[in-house]
Amino acid sequence: MPNPNFLLCDTDSLIQLLLTAQHSNNLIPLRMLKSDYGIQPTIVAEVETELMWTRRYGTRFVPTLKKALSNGVIEVLDLSTISRQVGAPAAKSVHSGFIALGQEYSKYADKGEAYTFAAAVTLGTPALSNDKSALDALEFNGMQLPCPVLRVFDLLAISYQVAALGEKECDKIRQELRQLQEHVPRVFKNASFIDGLTKFCPRMLDGAQGKIGSTPTAGPGYAAQIFVSKK
Repeated sequence: MPNPNFLLCDTDSLIQLLLTAQHSNNLIPLRMLKSDYGIQPTIVAEVETELMWTRRYGTRFVPTLKKALSNGVIEVLDLSTISRQVGAPAAKSVHSGFIALGQEYSKYADKGEAYTFAAAVTLGTPALSNDKSALDALEFNGMQLPCPVLRVFDLLAISYQVAALGEKECDKIRQELRQLQEHVPRVFKNASFIDGLTKFCPRMLDGAQGKIGSTPTAGPGYAAQIFVSKK
């Protein structure tokens, strides 16, 4: 199965990556996905707007976000971006379809999550989000969800698996997120990154590398595990 073309990133997950960028040498997990796997980290316009000013952090992320957008580490989803996957003739109808679906999803989730998940479903690509409450609300109301929905620690896991980030760097990110009272998966709250990883099932791994983390168990479709390969 080919690698997905895009990873649709939600506001909450990007906040965590932007907060800890100094520990990952300026967004290494996202850079790695693009350069090594051909997976373009992408945001919808609603997420871009949310990141320009947040209630908790104000305009803190604007310089790093603008840099990531200017150098292509992150792209905003638009007609041009979509046309790379579906071709120019179909791009307009696909774009209109995801906007309509996002409007439907926004009845049950905030705009950032709604349009992120709608875009991922429309394009058949994974999403990146820590917002389980939005996932639960959408699932309860019968909305289709992306497969899989990655969490920030899924990106840390694959970065560690392929040696893009070391154990110490991953644990510094974990520690800083804990200090900032940001969401961290339960298994990492009171354990080091390497110890927590033994009880954590990564949702995306490099299929050519040795497996890490716990064995997948039955769960919702958005928690499926996928394997990617380097270009």
